[in-house]
Amino acid sequence: MFLYDSGGKVDSRKRLDERTSYDRDDIFLRNPWSGEAKYVDPKSISWDDYERMLPYMDEDILDQIDDAHLAGRFDADTAGGWFAKYVELAGVEDASAIYFM
Repeated sequence: MFLYDSGGKVDSRKRLDERTSYDRDDIFLRNPWSGEAKYVDPKSISWDDYERMLPYMDEDILDQIDDAHLAGRFDADTAGGWFAKYVELAGVEDASAIYFM
């Protein structure tokens, strides 16, 4: 992990705040079958869980996440942090369907 300011384009303090919030803040999901709301701790999602969900995730959204990561606009230390970013971009309904499979 590294924090930097590449010519003023990336505010390292903002990157730290974004990373910690994706890794720290609970992810809101809704079970598509029961309608029950669930808050998931990002730390409870393992990298194995994330890899299990990957084939069902939208490739364009995954590309957006990768692009944001490479440009320094997104970073997370946990698989749950990466999934939280996916939920943000795909929406709760689509991401919940993948999570609850």
